[in-house]
Amino acid sequence: MIHKKYPPRVQKTLKTLGQNINIARRRRRESQQQFAERMGISSGTLKRLEKGDPGIGIGHLAMAFLALGELHRLDNILDCSTDELGLMIDLEALPKRIRTLRKPPSEVTTPNMVKIDRLPPPNPEGVAF
Repeated sequence: MIHKKYPPRVQKTLKTLGQNINIARRRRRESQQQFAERMGISSGTLKRLEKGDPGIGIGHLAMAFLALGELHRLDNILDCSTDELGLMIDLEALPKRIRTLRKPPSEVTTPNMVKIDRLPPPNPEGVAF
């Protein structure tokens, strides 16, 4: 098996996350075996998770959060409403000026365009052809 080398910052962050999971489990007075059973994984996989092994699947991480009663915390990771860099990029991409059309789009027609007042009734069988 080929092991990918992760940058030191990633390794440190995963190790810290694993330590935090370990502390949260012990605060709840659960053994590794009990906690692993509630997560539906082996105790060896839990040990790897608590050591910060980058090969642990995200599903196992989510199950750890669920078993700790903290699954809602995953909802807030990279929340687009708090993505400062993304919001700045969006702000910079806004148009400088907004131009209005002289005629509303409903009044603009081309020579070959037919104006339809209403849509045809829906097909009761749901077939589009």
